[in-house]
Amino acid sequence: MQELLVSGKAKSDLLPVLKTVNQWICWSYSNHPLRSDKVPVDPTDWDDTKAQFQAKPYNDSDIWLDYESAIEKATTEEEIDGVGFVPMSIQVCFIDIDDCINEVGQVTDEVHQIIYGSESYSEISPSGNGIHIVLQGGAPAYGSSSYSEGPDIEIYDGSWVTITQRHISRTPTEVRGNVGFTKEICDKYDIRRPPDW
Repeated sequence: MQELLVSGKAKSDLLPVLKTVNQWICWSYSNHPLRSDKVPVDPTDWDDTKAQFQAKPYNDSDIWLDYESAIEKATTEEEIDGVGFVPMSIQVCFIDIDDCINEVGQVTDEVHQIIYGSESYSEISPSGNGIHIVLQGGAPAYGSSSYSEGPDIEIYDGSWVTITQRHISRTPTEVRGNVGFTKEICDKYDIRRPPDW
């Protein structure tokens, strides 16, 4: 097992290129049985009857914000739980490893190798027990590792991803390209799109 540490770097030092792209969104947790637990919302459209901001599709450009505005909304509005990024005009892909950090902040050697082998920006997910890696370039395969043994991995280059900026120590502060690595992960873990996606 390997300990993961948050770098403590200032948010202003993280993800400089992504922050120039005005495709940031706000999201809230949802208890709706037919929705993902994290739902993009319109921070300008409050629903009094539901006491929450209206859920909107992530690809609705009307809810996209610049980085600073998204952070301000997430910081000042109690019903907004975080921010995310929509990669519609910039080619990046995401490696999402769920439930890989134990109660004392450690990951397996295998997950540790994935994080540092990526040589790109990596952070701890909102749950505190998962990892997000952001890389330049498209995903050679789109889906999950549910067909193979090993870590619970999802790889995708569409949709959107939550961004916490809980940056993992000793990983780059910016998004870097490593297409060969991404393909290696897709092949090794038999990344395929499950029927329910």
